[in-house]
Order: sequence, then C-alpha cells, then structure tokens
Amino acid sequence: MGGRYKRVQVMLSNEQYNLIKLIRKKLGLSSDSETVKVIVFSWLAEKSIISAFIKDEILLGDENEKQQRD
Repeated sequence: MGGRYKRVQVMLSNEQYNLIKLIRKKLGLSSDSETVKVIVFSWLAEKSIISAFIKDEILLGDENEKQQRD
C-alpha cells in the first residue's frame, strides 16, 4: 500500500453494511472501501465542506505570499 494511503477502520451495523453493499452494487464499485470513500466525499461536497476548505487554503496561500513579499 505504500505511504500514500491511510487505512481507517469503521464499524457498521448489519443494516448499514447492507446499505453499503447495495450502493456498491448499484454504482458498480469494486470494493467496500471505495464505496465508503465515495459516500464520504459526496457528503462533504454536498455540505460544501470541501469547497470551503479549498477556499480557506487559497486565502491562506495568498496571505502567506503577501507576507513573504513584504
């Protein structure tokens, strides 16, 4: 697996796992982990958490560049 990836253990009820299996089948995904990753990042995008994080990173980057020039 190398150093580029991290593993996260998640405990799910049987009902939750059955839902993961259903979503995996419907989306044609290859693994449970890929399915959970898609669900998590879809939720983060839906809640605008990803775009807010990126916006903050861009603003912080602009501030750091400005401080370095001064």
